[in-house]
Amino acid sequence: MLLLVKSKGEIYRKSGLGKGRYMSMKTFYYKLGNQSLNISLFFTMISIIILLILAEHNQPLAACFLLLSLSIFYYMIHLYYFKKSVRLNVKKGYNDGKSGLDVFLIEKASSYTYFFQPNGIANIKIQRKHTLKGLYLIYFENNRVMFMNIRKENDRSITITFNDGKVIVRIDPKGKENIIGEIIFPQNRFKIKRLPNREIVFYNKYRQLAVNKRGWLPLDWISLFRLNTPVVTFQEKLTSTERAAILLALVWIER
Repeated sequence: MLLLVKSKGEIYRKSGLGKGRYMSMKTFYYKLGNQSLNISLFFTMISIIILLILAEHNQPLAACFLLLSLSIFYYMIHLYYFKKSVRLNVKKGYNDGKSGLDVFLIEKASSYTYFFQPNGIANIKIQRKHTLKGLYLIYFENNRVMFMNIRKENDRSITITFNDGKVIVRIDPKGKENIIGEIIFPQNRFKIKRLPNREIVFYNKYRQLAVNKRGWLPLDWISLFRLNTPVVTFQEKLTSTERAAILLALVWIER
């Protein structure tokens, strides 16, 4: 049973997935550019206010230079992502690369994490949302929406519960033998292991199910994605709930 709140239309409008319920890298870079522009304008306004105050009291104006420098810095970032967005031409449609496996490239923007297919389209997105009742993770996949409650067990471990408690994700970043967590299903259990090269592996007994790693991307992906973008590869076909649980665990581990 999925925990749904408000109307689906309202949820998707606020999620940023759009009418088509997907996000393209073109739109993603445009949003990053807008964020940088807003930060640039913020520093500009603060520097103007401080400049007026200092000028009125005949104080040195050097204190404004740092804020103005930050404003220029973020404006240059805005221009970079805006130009990148304009140049991209992303076509909707699934494409999991040449491996024949489910492959997703992970990009973050503020409280959102997007899981892009290699063709630059994201049909999956996870949002971290703070409410009066605690912290929630909201999982969007096409027309599916799930809300997961996060409960802190102690200073270092958390428990994520969703699907009416039928699936539980426990994560302990300082677990023994690099086993940093587990995903508990009614009839199954996945282990989460962090390898020395920063790879994160999900496995069931002796079968490796999914791996998350950073590194050089294939040449045909570089035109769309930033260098060293994390990539999660599902090496076996899993249910939609099993895949959602793995992606939720990754969002928390790599937060």
